[in-house]
Amino acid sequence: MNEFSLPPQAIDDMQWVLAHWRAQKGAQALPSKSLIDVTDFPARLLPMLFLLERIEAEASYVVRLAGTSYRLIYGREITGLTVDELLAHSDAGTNLRADLSRALESAEPVFIDGLMTWPASGAKVPYQRLLLPYCAEPEGPVRFLLGVARMTDPRIALRT
Repeated sequence: MNEFSLPPQAIDDMQWVLAHWRAQKGAQALPSKSLIDVTDFPARLLPMLFLLERIEAEASYVVRLAGTSYRLIYGREITGLTVDELLAHSDAGTNLRADLSRALESAEPVFIDGLMTWPASGAKVPYQRLLLPYCAEPEGPVRFLLGVARMTDPRIALRT
């Protein structure tokens, strides 16, 4: 099996997060969620981090951790909300759900370099997002997804 690699246009921060995930994973199929420690991350990444938990009974994802940039984007605290509650009326929600499903089913990192519709203005905004699967217990199925996302247009990034 080929090792997942990020494309050349991925920013250094995404490369750092992927390398950190690989180090946590070691020889295991997946790293355990118990290994996630936000104090391991450079401070510049903390606003962009999020952790989602898959709730099988509801076929949904709940935000368990969200960096401060998400509070600015959504205008409220989003921890405890589902992805559907956050992005019900946006192509970003449809795209994110598809990407989450892909990461969950493949148990592999998923990198996106794309456009989303900014809810407030309807503008198309370029972004990058990396989703990394974690299990709840050693050798268990994917249950958590750690993500890092950022707007790649500097004019937008300055506002978030």
